[in-house]
Amino acid sequence: MEHNITIAETTDSEKGTGNKEKEIYRWKNTNQTNWKRNKELEKKRKCLPYKSKTGKFLAAKLPKSPKCSQNCRQKCTEKFTQNEREKLCKSYWSIQDFKLQKEFLLKRIIIKPVQTTRISVPIEKQRSSSREYGFYKNKTVFERVCKNYFMSTLCISTGPIETAVKHVDDHGVFTKMDNRGRQAPANKTPGEQIQEVKDHIERMIPITRKTVQPTCQYMRFY
Repeated sequence: MEHNITIAETTDSEKGTGNKEKEIYRWKNTNQTNWKRNKELEKKRKCLPYKSKTGKFLAAKLPKSPKCSQNCRQKCTEKFTQNEREKLCKSYWSIQDFKLQKEFLLKRIIIKPVQTTRISVPIEKQRSSSREYGFYKNKTVFERVCKNYFMSTLCISTGPIETAVKHVDDHGVFTKMDNRGRQAPANKTPGEQIQEVKDHIERMIPITRKTVQPTCQYMRFY
């Protein structure tokens, strides 16, 4: 007597979960880490070459050679090695939160009142405060550097610095919210038109499968 025996192959994942059947969902759960844009942003945070939104290849975020190497009064190049500068740059760009990045800068910027003013400069053009830039060495000693060395080490422009200083409160906390990506797109459909479409759909009489004629060519939709 012959017996027909069927052997079903099982994968490693099925062996680990037992004989449970795989659940099928109508909608897949989104995994944002697999998005192309997020992958490029992750490269940017790790100080690796990355691609912008427009598809342009950009260099990695690394410390630049400062322009104050020869005639700097602070002697910045003698205070930090290249490896220390790279660690500072990576520690800044590894921060994902917009607010925490600005607080990183504020902890390394000392804002003081202006000590001397020039009479020849009009009052409306005089500075209201002065700034001292620096980095912490061994987490305790604050080594002062010039602004050029500060920006070239972190590979940033004056924009993040001005934004951080402009929106800081009396306790040294950054108060501005990150408004990037919150503006409504120009081609967005107005809410009134969307509501009209919804009202039009609600006015339709629902039809069940039993009331549809068998000869209907769209039976698969019911």
